[in-house]
Amino acid sequence: MKTILFMRHAKSDWNSPDQSDFDRPLAPRGERASPQMGQYIEEHDLTPDQVLCSTAVRARQTWDLAAARLAAPPQVKMLQSLYLASPHDVIEVIREQGGAAECLCIVGHHPGIDGTVLMLAGSGDRVALDRIGAKYPTGALAVLQTGIDDWQALAPGIAELTRFVTPRDLVPQ
Repeated sequence: MKTILFMRHAKSDWNSPDQSDFDRPLAPRGERASPQMGQYIEEHDLTPDQVLCSTAVRARQTWDLAAARLAAPPQVKMLQSLYLASPHDVIEVIREQGGAAECLCIVGHHPGIDGTVLMLAGSGDRVALDRIGAKYPTGALAVLQTGIDDWQALAPGIAELTRFVTPRDLVPQ
């Protein structure tokens, strides 16, 4: 059974209006949230075998800060094709780049990340799916379980959403 973690980049900094979208770094809130999400991944035994990460600065920084909390950080492939990718593009990247990994983490952007989760999740936590449909916050993590043995078999409706966690969920109220 293959597992996919979908992580949207953490909150980015909009304070430099002349900076390109691709080069936007994390905001202080994103710098705080990313390690929290990494700690969640570690504590819940969700460490992936491989990470496929957008090459945008904010996505790379999100993963780097999250990975610093993992006991054994996985191999990472930085992929330009994940920058602002559509759900169909994300699925194709997974099929092409998933290799032998049993658990993949995709670090990317809205609307590709949330659209892919909604496209793949044929079952699972309905409340969480509704939350994702309404808003997939920056830094959030969705976990999907599939019944497939080969990434080439990845198709719409094939997965079950088992978790959806946002940075806000991890902050004591």
